[in-house]
Amino acid sequence: MKNVCLLLLACCLGAPLFAQDDKPKDPPKTSEKPEGEKSVEKKAEEEKMTEAGQKLFEDFERVWKKYYEIKLDSIKQNRQVNLDDDWNTAVKETKNGTYKDFKEFDAAITAMQKADKVFARKFTETSNRLAKEHAAAVRKWVDEQRGK
Repeated sequence: MKNVCLLLLACCLGAPLFAQDDKPKDPPKTSEKPEGEKSVEKKAEEEKMTEAGQKLFEDFERVWKKYYEIKLDSIKQNRQVNLDDDWNTAVKETKNGTYKDFKEFDAAITAMQKADKVFARKFTETSNRLAKEHAAAVRKWVDEQRGK
């Protein structure tokens, strides 16, 4: 027991010494452009979505808005929820001729998320925003039904 405690104490005291970096740090490299201009250019490049990504993003917004309309209508009419049917109905009702059902639509979104990082970021932001709006609409309807 005594040996184990001594070994543990030695490890605790010696760990910071091993974690230190022995290499001297390189001096910062000077650049031709000021830092502010680089970040503006870099941000402008990051904000550009591919043309295919932009088209899919527009389809995505239309389909998800329609999906949440269908869900809210189902809640208001107290119908049983069927996710696959609701998604497929949303894809078909948005007059989206490219995708016949949600499986194809989901595959296209997944592939675009891997190919276009701007699309992936905007997809996440928009889907979260739409979900919050739907939750607020459901909460409002529930509160109206309770008579608050």
